[in-house]
Amino acid sequence: MPQLRQGDLTNGRIYKITYGSAKSATVDLSKLSDAELVKLQTHKNDWYVRHARRLLHERILSAGAMAPATEIALKDLLAHADPVIRLRALWALNSGLNPRAPHLRIDDKSEHVRAWTVTSIVESGQVGKDSPFLSALVTLAQSDPSPVVRLALASGLQRLPVADRVPIAEALIGHEEDATDANLPLMTWYGIEPIVSSDREKALTLLAKSKIPLVRQHITRRLAEKAK
Repeated sequence: MPQLRQGDLTNGRIYKITYGSAKSATVDLSKLSDAELVKLQTHKNDWYVRHARRLLHERILSAGAMAPATEIALKDLLAHADPVIRLRALWALNSGLNPRAPHLRIDDKSEHVRAWTVTSIVESGQVGKDSPFLSALVTLAQSDPSPVVRLALASGLQRLPVADRVPIAEALIGHEEDATDANLPLMTWYGIEPIVSSDREKALTLLAKSKIPLVRQHITRRLAEKAK
């Protein structure tokens, strides 16, 4: 007969239905070494992946730094054939574990890995004038063929100092193919609005360079409002 177990507070389940006599299994990943936790980033069950990454994060925060062997093992995964594994490695390296040193994957074959590279660079807080990170973002904005990557760039504009947004914005508004995208025109506008509001000369430059009608419309409207 099927057995119904209710209110099991040890694993978060509200109920569990089993056939015959059930055998409960307890998984304790906290007993694993760092190397074993890194290896779990390739596991097919995402529960193991996420909890292993959380444990790595907690250990590194407690120690104050990432162990060199752990960083090397995670960097090795950045060369994995599966883009999902490469993403997991990127998240483990950059999502709070070593936030001041983002790992660049701007040439990765996966658009999603490149997009998350953009996010990690922006969140590092190291984007500024003459920064190699700013140069990397401008390169992506100019030449990356993926709208996924360009959306990550447009979203990241709002997290950058206004003065550092201009070269990225100029590159993004030059993509005529994004004119009919559901998100990119407005997201780009949200990022450049402070530029338009504070610097008329730069606003006129953006207006002249924009190949996206909606962006041109918003720039023109804002300039007209300020001229009143």
